[in-house]
Amino acid sequence: MENSINFKQTGYGQWSASTEYYGKKISIHFTDAPTFDLIKSKERGYKKAEKSLRNRIIQANKNVN
Repeated sequence: MENSINFKQTGYGQWSASTEYYGKKISIHFTDAPTFDLIKSKERGYKKAEKSLRNRIIQANKNVN
């Protein structure tokens, strides 16, 4: 799915959040459990949280390169 975020648990309350951006997989270390829970639950407001997190991943990777 386009613009999707994939999570991989890396520790207790810690995830690697990744997405694809212009054909390249980019990721960040993520520790915001309430946002993670909202996105996974698909409850009201999850699309906005997902979009915000994706933008956060993109910005963090733009600053690195």
